[in-house]
Amino acid sequence: MTIVEQFEAVKAFLVENEAPAEMVEFVKARQDAQAKRNENRKPSKVQVANEGLKVKMLEILAEADAPMTATEILGADVEAFGTVQKVSALLKALVDAKKVVKTVDKRKTYFALAE
Repeated sequence: MTIVEQFEAVKAFLVENEAPAEMVEFVKARQDAQAKRNENRKPSKVQVANEGLKVKMLEILAEADAPMTATEILGADVEAFGTVQKVSALLKALVDAKKVVKTVDKRKTYFALAE
């Protein structure tokens, strides 16, 4: 739950329990301020670099004939990815974004492009 969503829940609770209007307005002002701060955020250097690595992973998976493990993906370009932990973290983000499918076979995890 994000901070903005938490403020929304608190505001709904205050309205439901007939809290003073000043309290509701205070929470709304804080919610609006947080939303404005979130609009001005830009990705960090690491986040920008990771996006490039995710694209590279998708290209590697697209060229593969069969699903690959994180170690096999790392082996395709060790210099770019660095460690298997980083590859795993980026693959998890791709799985969460539904761009990659994760399958487990005999305690080994394989990754392939989502259809």
